Parts: sequence; C-alpha cells; structure tokens
Amino acid sequence: MVHTSLLANGLWSASGIAQGAMAGGDMTAYRDNNLVNGAMMRPYQALDGRWLQFNMIRNDELLSLLLAGLDAIHLLADPRFGDPEEMWANRQAFGDEIQAIVGSQNSDHWLEIFAAFEVPVNRVATIEETLFDKQIVENKMAVKPNIDGVEIPLVITHPIKVDAIEQAAMTRAPNLGEHSEEILRDLGYSEEAIKTLRANGTI
Repeated sequence: MVHTSLLANGLWSASGIAQGAMAGGDMTAYRDNNLVNGAMMRPYQALDGRWLQFNMIRNDELLSLLLAGLDAIHLLADPRFGDPEEMWANRQAFGDEIQAIVGSQNSDHWLEIFAAFEVPVNRVATIEETLFDKQIVENKMAVKPNIDGVEIPLVITHPIKVDAIEQAAMTRAPNLGEHSEEILRDLGYSEEAIKTLRANGTI
C-alpha cells in the first residue's frame, strides 16, 4: 500500500525550518532575519510582465554565470555585495539592482541567454499554460478523456501513481437527476409512483 498526506508533505517540504524548531532553534530570530528574502529567493519581473525565478542559483559559480548573463558582473565589485555576508546584509539592494536589469528585457530574451550560460532560471508559469506543459502530459498528470460527450482536451488525474497498479478508468459525473428513476426503483417505488413524481416535478 502506498499512502501520503498533505500534512506529511507540507512538513517534509518545510523540514529545514520545522526541524530547526524541533531542535530548539530561536524561531523569533529566524523570522526577524527573513523579513526580507535573499536576492535569489525573490521573483523578478521582466519587461513583458512575466516573472523569473532564480531560486536554484545556490553557489558562487552559478551566481557568477547569472550575473554574466545579466551583464552585471560589476555588481561583485560593489562593496555592498563583495562577500556573502555583505551580500546578505544588503540583499534588498542587491535584488533591486538585479530587478532593474531584468525589467529592461522580455522574459524570452533572458531565458535564451540563461540557457546559453546553462543557468537554471525558470519562468513562473501561468495556470493557462498547464494545458501545454510537457511534464504534465508526459507524466500523465492530466490525460485526454476517452469518454463520449466529454470534449475538454485534458482532465487532471489522481496525483498518487503506483507502477504495479493500473489507475482506475475515468468516468464522468452524472447529470442532475440522471439516475433518479433507477434509485427510486432500488428503493421500491413502482413505475406508476415514479411517473407521478416525474409529472409533478418532484424529480
């Protein structure tokens, strides 16, 4: 049997913080220190209104490549950002400098550059783009319905997948009152009684 829960997944995804609390960490100090996100943990808006995520930039090499792609290596010569401690202390200003550059071009422009530099930057997807997301289709997170009368292109499937067990076939929800007569017969109503209920608008 394979099982999971929202609480278990939430706890796991926040384990870096939750485990600190369980180990007696000073959560007040943690919150105070994180009122402003690090420069790589905030989203950046491009000229076309789309947002870029830099949260996978997690070492000096990737940061240097990112700044090279932005043509902003000069920021490392700024005494406010000269070492990791100063960069963290001045993270708002550092992020604002990056935002000014990112905001000068469309997201496609930046993604092309970052791909060339092999920098793991992503564009924040919109909900409308799920219809065309290759990961969703390839991993069968949403599939084309094979039910007569259902004409929408994709239907979201259950998120838990077990290789050895075939997922239950998709069925459509019943129309309002579709099975009323069948249910009433199972409850012992006669055909005449069902006709009466239908005629007077009860069903």
